[in-house]
Amino acid sequence: MHLNRKMALLACAGSIFSVALASSSASAEGSRVGYLATPLNNAYASALADAVQKFGKEQGLDMLPPKENQTYDPAEQINNMNTMLDSGVNGIVIQLTDSKALKVGLDKAKAAGVPVVTVDVSPEAGYGNVAMMVQVSSLTLGKRGCEELGKAMGGKGKALELQGNFQNQVAVLRSQGFNDCMKQQFPQIQILQRPADWSQDKAATITETVMSTDPDVNGIFMAGDSVYVSSVINVLRRLDRLKEVGQKDHIAITGIDGDPLALQAIRDGYVDAIISQPLTGYGKWGAYYLAHALKGETFKPGPTDHGSEVIKIGDNLADVLPPTVVVKSNVDDPELWGNAAKK
Repeated sequence: MHLNRKMALLACAGSIFSVALASSSASAEGSRVGYLATPLNNAYASALADAVQKFGKEQGLDMLPPKENQTYDPAEQINNMNTMLDSGVNGIVIQLTDSKALKVGLDKAKAAGVPVVTVDVSPEAGYGNVAMMVQVSSLTLGKRGCEELGKAMGGKGKALELQGNFQNQVAVLRSQGFNDCMKQQFPQIQILQRPADWSQDKAATITETVMSTDPDVNGIFMAGDSVYVSSVINVLRRLDRLKEVGQKDHIAITGIDGDPLALQAIRDGYVDAIISQPLTGYGKWGAYYLAHALKGETFKPGPTDHGSEVIKIGDNLADVLPPTVVVKSNVDDPELWGNAAKK
């Protein structure tokens, strides 16, 4: 959409702010852009990489092949970022492995005049400047997961919380949103907190240990279903504790991400609800903001024309996209990234 038309549409909607702003005669077309990915060993990370590539090309950017971290070690991603900057890229899109440790890489990009847009995982306030952070509220994700799990558990019992890796601010905030909601809305539910560090193997071990030793656990919350859902389902099946919704002794299950396997588990009746991330939006708007930043444009807080709002977080701006609560009635929605990823 032409930038002036976009601003006019926002003005007509009554907004006193605009999202994209300073005009420039420069062009982003042909700019060499790199994408720094977290490990591509799950459907979520792979689909996000595909979305960044697709929408980057639609913006006319010369998208280099994704540079994948083999682990969640931030030192590895810093090295990858340094290599990318030294190769002379014009811009970078990145899903951070660590919300603080990547400051050194972000500082180097800023010094080199290379704009960076973060998608999904963003730097904490004071830990690096970027052109835009395209994200969802991790607190909201955790809260929505709590609300769905609390209802499914009937407001009482014990729930296993499979947490993420707390070096990542996303994991911290998802857990905070989940636990704050539980204390406020479902005080009769006891939470068993276990760090699974975004590891399938750890999730399997934790789930087997807890579910085989505590028969009172009647709920499970997955901080990242894209890495945990197969472990949870397989362990419950092996322990003969995998029951469908409505059956006696059903273990209520919710999670965050919207992985294809998690959506299938909803169809099969084993998972109650999933909070799907706006992954397609991460790719679409991440590429959009980078393309405009490469033209020298800047951005301001305010509502957007795509159902979100740009807010200020520390010294950075974030386009905060809304998540989707997925249950059996809407699990086949073709707009969900988990359904598109299967095709």
